[in-house]
Parts: sequence; structure tokens; C-alpha cells
Amino acid sequence: MGIPVSGASGYLSAGLAILLSLFPISTTSATTPTTTRDGGMCRSKSLLLEPRAFELHSCAWCYQYAARSDSIRAHPTQPYLYVINNRTSLPSDTAVLVPDVTNASDVKRVCSTVPSAICERWQECCHAARRCCQRQLQAGHRVNGTCARTWDGWSCWDDTPAGTVEYVTCPTFFRYPVLSSE
Repeated sequence: MGIPVSGASGYLSAGLAILLSLFPISTTSATTPTTTRDGGMCRSKSLLLEPRAFELHSCAWCYQYAARSDSIRAHPTQPYLYVINNRTSLPSDTAVLVPDVTNASDVKRVCSTVPSAICERWQECCHAARRCCQRQLQAGHRVNGTCARTWDGWSCWDDTPAGTVEYVTCPTFFRYPVLSSE
């Protein structure tokens, strides 16, 4: 018997194998390597991910930051949300949500767990993360001795020389608090 998944077909068994086969993930250490090529990978906090896995992983974390839910959390390393204690409108046996803003059914499931204002902010954050990944990929080779380009969960940071202080504007999707109903 496996774990029911909302937003993906079938069940997950031993170690969430089916979900991981649906969204293959490739990761490397967040440490800046001596080589200067990430090989088509995008950096999100402490992980280098293939673009599709990056989108799902960063959307899970966007949900974590926007919803501040006690019931649903972003998995630390995998591209999905997991249900801790289901105090939502989801079916009681739901264990995992796929945070895919390109899939209307997944958006509907995820958004059913939060007020509409938070749902909008979650989606805006996901789109900003996707743009950040595209920006990272377009930047090409990374310069040695820099802090690596990164999506930190809220903002996109470019490669920055060590010892330099960088600033970014607070994103509009997290600028003003929205009180959760939980």
C-alpha cells in the first residue's frame, strides 16, 4: 500500500518512488564549485536543480512562506508539499500536493487550502521563481570567487563578487502580510 497523492496519479510507495519518477530531480551541493558551469541547473537556497524540479521545489517553498500553514509544508529537498495534519478541505487521505502552477487541477487543489489572496501571492511567487531560473540559465558561465546566483525563496540574486553588499526590492507578493484563517 502506498501514500495517496493529490495532483499526481497513483500511489507512492517506499520512499515516494513514484512521485520522484514523475518529477526526476538532479541535485548538487550549494557550494560554489571551482568550475564555472552549472550545466543547465537553477539554484534554490541550498540545491541546484534541473529547471522543472526547480519550479516545483520553489513553488512548494513559495507556499510555505505565503501560507504559513501548520497543516501543509514544503518538503526540504523534494518538489512537493506534504500534508502534516489535514485541517483543510482536502480529502482526509491526501498526503502530498504537487505545487504546479502550470496545471489548473493542481492550482485548484493547492488554492483550496488557503484564502484567495494567499493563493494569488503563492502563484506570483512561483512565476517570479520561474523567471529567476530562466535568468540564471541565460547568465551562462559563473565567475569564480562570487557568491552564486540564487533564488532565496523570495527574491532572485545574481552572481555577486565576494565582499560586495547587494540589495533587492522586497517583492510585492510578500510586501504586505495576509492573515491566514488557520
